[in-house]
Amino acid sequence: QCYNIDSKIILKSFYDATNGANWKEDGDTWIDDDVPICEKHGIICNTSGDIIQIALSDANLSGTIPEEIGYLSHHLKVLDLSHNALHGHIPFSISFLSLDVLDVSNNQLTGYVPPALCQKRGINGNGNNGDSNCNAIACAAGTYSRTGYASSLHPDRHDAVCRPCAS
Repeated sequence: QCYNIDSKIILKSFYDATNGANWKEDGDTWIDDDVPICEKHGIICNTSGDIIQIALSDANLSGTIPEEIGYLSHHLKVLDLSHNALHGHIPFSISFLSLDVLDVSNNQLTGYVPPALCQKRGINGNGNNGDSNCNAIACAAGTYSRTGYASSLHPDRHDAVCRPCAS
């Protein structure tokens, strides 16, 4: 399948797939063509107008993360969709993004983390210590951390490690 790479269309698809009409605040800016992309709720752009961050933590998102999100922009560095009610899996296409931070913790996501994403250096500090693995993206089933993933960005912090769940 071919995906459209127009940012407006991708954001509209994201809005629809995550039940945008019921977001906590200002979700309607995502479907209002009169609102510039860089002024839409949760979006931060660089001075060139490229989307560099989508921060929609605790925004009442529900539904699935659409595959199109991975075709958004090679400038996107932060994707924070934590503390929502997203379900389904992490789309493979997210591995195409040049992310420094991916936070999908505290959702109801299932399935595996795409292997290409696990091997990608830099996301949440993945590979900083020479070891690239999926725990930097999401703790494996039966383990947890306060953030939902292990982070080598803060190796001295107790909550930066995926630990076994109590039985």
